[in-house]
Parts: sequence; structure tokens; C-alpha cells
Amino acid sequence: MSSPTRSSAKPKINTKPDFENNLADFEAAFLFYVVEVDPNFDVSLLSGNPAPAQLEGTVIPPAEVMHPISKQELTRLIQLKGPRTVNTDVFGDQIVLENDVRVKGNVYGVRSVRVGANCVIEGDVVSDGPITIEKNCRIEGSLVGADVELEGMLTVDGPIYSRSAFLCKGRLTAQSLTAEGNIVLIGDEQKDEVTLEASLIMSRQGELQIGIPVKLAGKRIDVDEQKFYISPSAEALQLSSVPFEIETEVSQGTLLTTLTDAELEKLVAELAVLEQ
Repeated sequence: MSSPTRSSAKPKINTKPDFENNLADFEAAFLFYVVEVDPNFDVSLLSGNPAPAQLEGTVIPPAEVMHPISKQELTRLIQLKGPRTVNTDVFGDQIVLENDVRVKGNVYGVRSVRVGANCVIEGDVVSDGPITIEKNCRIEGSLVGADVELEGMLTVDGPIYSRSAFLCKGRLTAQSLTAEGNIVLIGDEQKDEVTLEASLIMSRQGELQIGIPVKLAGKRIDVDEQKFYISPSAEALQLSSVPFEIETEVSQGTLLTTLTDAELEKLVAELAVLEQ
């Protein structure tokens, strides 16, 4: 009986993929996907590297690059002075847009965003940190931050959400307004007003302090009659027109609304499900 022959093939060596420089397969697959989704799309717009490698010693003007191009630049401050128009998204650790800047895209500030007067953002403004916006600005998307402060005369086409407190010092028009902490609306009672498309303003774990007129879903609000408190009790959420005496560390929520009693009961039931 002949002895089994031993294979002469060498074991295959698994080499480490070159993720940084060898992206040809990924780019080809992406272009194929784009063509499949929209055959009329001009793929020449996707050609080239939008953030090409820079030669050693090359200095990139901060106003010309609207996103980090390396790990070292992840903490870079992007500061844009107006009047000027930016035709792309703006992404950085900290974003500062001075007066009269128009951004035809979204603004993402990892740690903070500050927008000067007379600016227009044709997209969303999002930050994991505080957002400050001065007077006479417009945001055509949503506004989301950890702590939001507005100087007034602001229009937001989308919703506003603050993961902490919210402060507005003048006129505001928006789709909706929700915050986890206190909501403070102040200004000139004769000329300032907060106007929302939604039928309620909600502070999930804070108080509403309102010193100017508020209009919700086209109706003027009587703060004394239409402000309610939500108690996150262990058994079920409870609704009251006066603050609860809460012995636990959990804060009660507050809302201002045009909803009827039946609609409020339905809302509280939905919130109870979300809290579980």
C-alpha cells in the first residue's frame, strides 16, 4: 500500500488589509450602488478624494476645509467669518460662525456650536455640547444640542431639542420645542412671541418659565390655565395643574399645551410606555 502523499502547497498567509490606502474596491462598489439607485446621477461628482492627503509641511487654511482630514485635526476649531457662503457641511470639534454666514448644508460641532447674527443654515445644527445662536438667524432643519441658548429673532423650520436646559431671549418660530431640563422664554412682552407648529412645549424633567406670549398650533396660550406637571410615580404617570410633592430624586416634567383632557390622558399613557 502506498503511503499518503503530503501536500506541497504552502500555508496561506493572511496579510493585514490596507484600510487607509487601498479603498479601490469600496469606491467601485459605492459607485455601482449610486448608479443602480439613480442611473441619471452624474458620477463624475464623486470622482477624486474629497480629503486628499496633504504633503508634509502644507498648511491648510482653516476656512477652506470644513471637516477634519486627520486624527490630529479632530479637535480643530473651525471659525468662519462673514459675509460668505459655504457650499458643504461644516464638521469640527468646535464651530464658530461669525455674522452673515450662509451654510448650504449641516453644521456639526462635537463640543460646541456658536452662530453669529444674520446667519442662515440650510440644514441641521447639531452638537453634543452647548449651542448659542445670536439674533436674526434661520435654520432650515432641526436644532439639537446639550444646552441651547438663543438670542431671539430666530426661525427654525424643524424641531428643537435640548438634552439639558433651553433659554430663548426673544422672538422664536419653530416646529416644536422639547428639553430635558428647564425651558425659559423671556423678552419684550409687547413685541416678542414664541410660535410653534406643535400643540405642546415639554420639559421632561424641569420647569417652564415663560415671560412672553406663546402660540401653539395657531392658538394663543394661557400659561396659568394650560400648564401641567407630570409626576413620574412608581405606579403610573400622573398629570396635575399644580406641582407635585416629590420625595424621590426623579424630577417632575412640565408641559404647556392646547390638547384637550382626553388628548392629554392619551399623551400621558404614551409617555408611561416610553418610561418603562
